[in-house]
Amino acid sequence: MESVDAATLARRRRGMVAGPRWLYGSPDGQLYFTIVAGPIDEPSLRPLLELWKLELGTGGHASLCDASGLSSFAPDAFARLRAFLDEHRGALARSVQRQALVLPTGMPGTVVAGYYRVFPPPYPFSLCDDREAALRSLGYPADTLAAATQTTVGDPLLRALRAMLAQNPRPEVDAIARALGVSLRTLQRRLGQAGTSFRDEVRRAQIALAMELLRTTDQKLAAIAATVGCASAASFGELFTREVGTTPTAWRAAARAAKA
Repeated sequence: MESVDAATLARRRRGMVAGPRWLYGSPDGQLYFTIVAGPIDEPSLRPLLELWKLELGTGGHASLCDASGLSSFAPDAFARLRAFLDEHRGALARSVQRQALVLPTGMPGTVVAGYYRVFPPPYPFSLCDDREAALRSLGYPADTLAAATQTTVGDPLLRALRAMLAQNPRPEVDAIARALGVSLRTLQRRLGQAGTSFRDEVRRAQIALAMELLRTTDQKLAAIAATVGCASAASFGELFTREVGTTPTAWRAAARAAKA
């Protein structure tokens, strides 16, 4: 799928726009997709919301939101999203025939699913575990967006990087590039095309591992901080709170209460 600017997408009703940590576009003017990866804050969300306004006058269409790569959603971004949905609720009801949402894992998935159930959108929707199932629920082949994303958020290099970081969230970027068989410049460029960065991916891996340890062990915060590569429990707490929107202690308590 061709990469275009916002004005071209609005005119043609097809093409793809890449932003910070997201992709947005349409293959045919009947299906609009949003794919996010990494942490989303208010500055990175703002241009995406402007693109979403393009859909409001298109008539009935299908909507795919793939949030499987979402690692955290900042409180200011959540507030901006809520305001957007409230402001355009009527137009969204007229424009979107059905939406399929691919949930992220861990606490982000719990938060997103909970929001949809407490504040359901004004159109039919389904919550899915993967993009292929989401596309099928909308009546599209499972590989509809494969070509569009093979060099971006679906990049095999990004998947390989994430697999390596899941095993060790404290690597040196030069060593990772060598292990992946690419130059440092190529790695940085490919991550930029995917709307992410090495630093974002490290944070994503740190938070994912921290959540696992908080949920499944009784380790003290200092021990978890050392495991995920933070200098102290205080710096770990700051990182976790900034990325997740709550403290590690509060997150652990909520996770265990939900499991009980």
